[in-house]
Amino acid sequence: MALISNCDSRNTIRLKYIKDVNKYFPVVGYGRCFNRMIGKSAQLEWCKTYKFYISFENSICEDYITEKYSNAIKCGTIPIVMSPKYNLRHLIPGSYINTFDYPSPKRLGEYLHEVSKNLTKYKEYFKWKRLYNLDRNRIINDACKMILKVEEAQNSTISNDPLLQDVLEGKKCMNIYDINKNHYRGN
Repeated sequence: MALISNCDSRNTIRLKYIKDVNKYFPVVGYGRCFNRMIGKSAQLEWCKTYKFYISFENSICEDYITEKYSNAIKCGTIPIVMSPKYNLRHLIPGSYINTFDYPSPKRLGEYLHEVSKNLTKYKEYFKWKRLYNLDRNRIINDACKMILKVEEAQNSTISNDPLLQDVLEGKKCMNIYDINKNHYRGN
């Protein structure tokens, strides 16, 4: 299952990758990009009916993680992420499947079939529930603090934070060419 409404593909290969995975494992798409809209209130209910939730960000940037991963966790599904190692430190270990660990959409599709058919392997992705809780209020509070910091930096003529400067100048993101060259080999 995938929910995507930002169809701009200049900085990502996510829509093409999903289309390619769909050749080997069924992916049901929702959102503007799939011409299948669903209301926010219904999202939590329908996503519970799927084993996997494609949680690809619209940009792959250092420390850029949106609600997509936590939505999958809240639904009780396995998030499928497309992320370099440096962003994985923000995710619960053992809770996700990373496309960058598979040489092609075909291999990922084959692995998803394997996990779907093997209950023991499927349950491995939920062992984290014994150790972690998802605190929605903290996530929202931290996100609000981060947004305020970014707004302050954007409104300031001088920023002392080199990482923030790099992000604002677009230096901490993978472009579509890097992703294609290093992580996406098609089928």
